[in-house]
Amino acid sequence: MSLAQHERKKAELLTALANEKVQHDKTVAGIRRSLETVNAAILLATAGLDEAKLQLAESVLDVFSDYNNAGEDRALVLEQAVQLVLAKGSLLKVRFVGTKNYAHWHGQAVEIEYGYGPKHGWVIFRIGLHEAVRRRTGTELLTDDEVEAAVYYLRNLERIHAARRDAKAAAAAVPA
Repeated sequence: MSLAQHERKKAELLTALANEKVQHDKTVAGIRRSLETVNAAILLATAGLDEAKLQLAESVLDVFSDYNNAGEDRALVLEQAVQLVLAKGSLLKVRFVGTKNYAHWHGQAVEIEYGYGPKHGWVIFRIGLHEAVRRRTGTELLTDDEVEAAVYYLRNLERIHAARRDAKAAAAAVPA
């Protein structure tokens, strides 16, 4: 084999190695996500939370970010969201509730129309409805079962997010 052939073979092998590394990284990331999901399910079950209610709630509620990092007005916003859900979600059709960072205030309560942001600052936490739910017609966007599940979810939000944080940390701690 000539020197040029060796160089071509080397380049071919390096390319194959790089491609295999990319594929390996994707596979490991997928397994970690699956492990995180399973860990979360285990932690939520051992915490005594109803998985069926959580799944139903997550099919209608759009919760952005972690409640733990939502700032000063997070409890107020959570209570407001519960009241809006109890009203069958009709008031959540056009706007969500959340908190924003602005100047020296971390977690100021806001109500903002979907698709928009605050005039000042940025949203750091949000509770609203998924777009498919907002497209429903009628004055009552949520069924009684969805209301029950959503209220259950919101009342347990801190525990749910804590379990998911723990699950993510546990999945990340597993060596590759």
